[in-house]
Amino acid sequence: MGAIMAATLLVGGCTGAAIVAVGPDTYNLTKQVMPVVGGDSQAESAALTEVNTFCEQKGLKFAPTTMGLVPSGNNPPSLYSVTFRCLSADGTVFDPHRYRELIPGTSTRDEAIAKLGPPQGTSDIRGNVLLQWFDYNAAHPMHVAILFGPDGRMIKVTEVLDQ
Repeated sequence: MGAIMAATLLVGGCTGAAIVAVGPDTYNLTKQVMPVVGGDSQAESAALTEVNTFCEQKGLKFAPTTMGLVPSGNNPPSLYSVTFRCLSADGTVFDPHRYRELIPGTSTRDEAIAKLGPPQGTSDIRGNVLLQWFDYNAAHPMHVAILFGPDGRMIKVTEVLDQ
């Protein structure tokens, strides 16, 4: 019986809500960890690992706004909260609306990547290249797809989903 209870505590020891959008390009995650599986230090480690992975999957880097333990008095569990943004390698915030700055026939793939960051999808379509950017975790989900010719110049924006 004691072994079953210990196993239950270990399996359920680290929980927390999903990453949620709390503002334009700003997210929050609060991780909860029971003392039996590491308490404060494990809550911090789990939260920071998850938010870094979240930004890396977007081709961006994690930039904290605020982070730290959430006071819970003398009672477990440990809570660690992180409010953050995902920035491009040069430190700018990902803004999918910047596709509007690109000019068909003139702008190149490299310019698009410089403005929008690394694409999350790339497809070869009969010698043309379709680059796609997604931000479905934001308060307003966004998808941009831009078609480039064999010369690397933009042909057109093929799809924009902006809810």
